[in-house]
Amino acid sequence: MPTEAEHLALMHPFLRERATRALSIWRGSARPGEVVKVVESVRPLATQQAYFAAGKSKADGIVKLSLHQFAPALAFDVAVIVGGKYVASAAASEWQRWGAAVEIVGLEWGGRWRGLVDAPHAQIPLTDRVKLLQAAAGVAADGDWGPATTRAVGVAGWPAVTTELWSRLAATR
Repeated sequence: MPTEAEHLALMHPFLRERATRALSIWRGSARPGEVVKVVESVRPLATQQAYFAAGKSKADGIVKLSLHQFAPALAFDVAVIVGGKYVASAAASEWQRWGAAVEIVGLEWGGRWRGLVDAPHAQIPLTDRVKLLQAAAGVAADGDWGPATTRAVGVAGWPAVTTELWSRLAATR
């Protein structure tokens, strides 16, 4: 099982910097016995498919990709532990504090989602993902997926971005 430092190293620099800040914010307000730690970043296909089969994800890993499947990672999950026990309820104050820290640093928190609420999850918002892809492709990074982005990247919109395309473009940064 990778350490938190190893998970942070697997994240896109944009995400890593914000994840580190969110962790620092949460830890700065933690009470004795409260712990938050990164437990997942890049996720293998088999794990993604298992989560989908168990109803823990809406992404099947093939037709619809999870942001955990991209390398460098575009999403991560944490565990909140109080008194040595995992906090399961997304409504718990510890998760709400985590969500606030995530949002303060400009990330999207899965605890705000409708339907499948995912309090451990944080990800780069879509507009910022598009900006990162545009910058890597040499297009004006405005966050709007227009014709110039489609021409430069070779696909029409974020849902068509593959893990291979992301890895190739992210490697050029």
